[in-house]
Amino acid sequence: MPDGRAFPTFAAQLATACAVCSFVQIMGMSSGGELGLYPLILIPYAAAAYGIDRLFLRRERSMRALALLNTAMGLAIFAACFALDACGDLASTLFTALFCLGLTVRAASLCLRRMELRSMLLTMELCLFLLVAQVGFGAASGMGVAAYAPIMAGAAASILGLVIYRTEGSLGARGWAFTAAAFAGIFALLWLLVSFAAAPAGHGIVAIWNAAVAAVKSVFSLIYRFLAYLISLLPEAEYGEAEMETPEGIVMEELPETETSPIIAGILLAIIAALLIYGLVRLLIRLGRINIGGRKISAHSRTKRRRAALGPALARLFASWKKALRLRVKLWQRRSTPEGLLCILIRKCRLTPWHKRPGETPRLFLTRLADSAEDDAELHSALLRLIPAVDAAVYSPGGRGVDFDGAAAVRRRISSAVRRRFARDSLASAFAKIRHK
Repeated sequence: MPDGRAFPTFAAQLATACAVCSFVQIMGMSSGGELGLYPLILIPYAAAAYGIDRLFLRRERSMRALALLNTAMGLAIFAACFALDACGDLASTLFTALFCLGLTVRAASLCLRRMELRSMLLTMELCLFLLVAQVGFGAASGMGVAAYAPIMAGAAASILGLVIYRTEGSLGARGWAFTAAAFAGIFALLWLLVSFAAAPAGHGIVAIWNAAVAAVKSVFSLIYRFLAYLISLLPEAEYGEAEMETPEGIVMEELPETETSPIIAGILLAIIAALLIYGLVRLLIRLGRINIGGRKISAHSRTKRRRAALGPALARLFASWKKALRLRVKLWQRRSTPEGLLCILIRKCRLTPWHKRPGETPRLFLTRLADSAEDDAELHSALLRLIPAVDAAVYSPGGRGVDFDGAAAVRRRISSAVRRRFARDSLASAFAKIRHK
């Protein structure tokens, strides 16, 4: 299996194990029992079983050796689950054995065959369905968000595996690092959504509002501290300096002490915040113009396309419709002439084995059509009489526009004759294949 398919297959195996773990948790919560390490141990076992099978199949092995290896792994995980008191009654023992057997067989089968897109989609839909079901059940019973971690990990793995499956790219060192970062991001997003969905009514929106208010307050606090630091750098008046002498006869009035208005400070803070936001937006715009990675294409080999305007495009569309309608009307008007009947036969036989071949003359086409319609004597004779009429109409200007006797019968019988011959040829080929086998 190529490296580009290894991670999607591993992600599907991991997502299946997480779905089984979530199903066991839902059944345990509904029955009121306490669950320990039993459902969680299935997740590392599924990953380890897939990895061991891949390593085992790096060399040529027999199917018996692969079956013995997986049987040993399945019995080992069942014994571990039995030691963890997962098998209480007969029903739980049976379900535990089925889960261990299913994960073991799936790990072996994924190493032997290529993963399909339909299976990836079904795995993702199963994980998302169980996530919604467990969130609804947990919100009603007051469960913590940490209990949804297995199914959230399965949903994140299935989504990421589907994305990488569609890209069909091999994963190197940077690819694995990017995959781990993407998995962490999807898992964090699911954690955030589940924490808001599982919260009591209104708590999720209130938590978002409180976080936004706290962020705005922290930004304004930092701006205020920065302005206070800048003001502290201004030089202060030194003590002991000589006071400025006032000329005689001039009385210096004492100026009233003024304080900084809070409105002015708020306006300054708003201007500074607006400048910071503007600078951040400009930076994001500049970063969006920088392209990294991919394959460079020279300017000469790049295909230049120009999108047509709406008006000319609609005009061309209506012109094509008008041309097609005129052709249909003209063909209907000349449906009884030899040349019109030839066009009708070509059109009706275009999707059948009797279709007109490239470079075939009208005489050869009509002769082959008449030979294929030997079962219908009337149609066969009409096609044979049509051949000289078509030659006269095509190669002689004076033979055009003359109605052909029997055109209605040819138009009426050709479709049924084509269907009968096609059914008979299909049955004959099928019986020949069966006899050959």
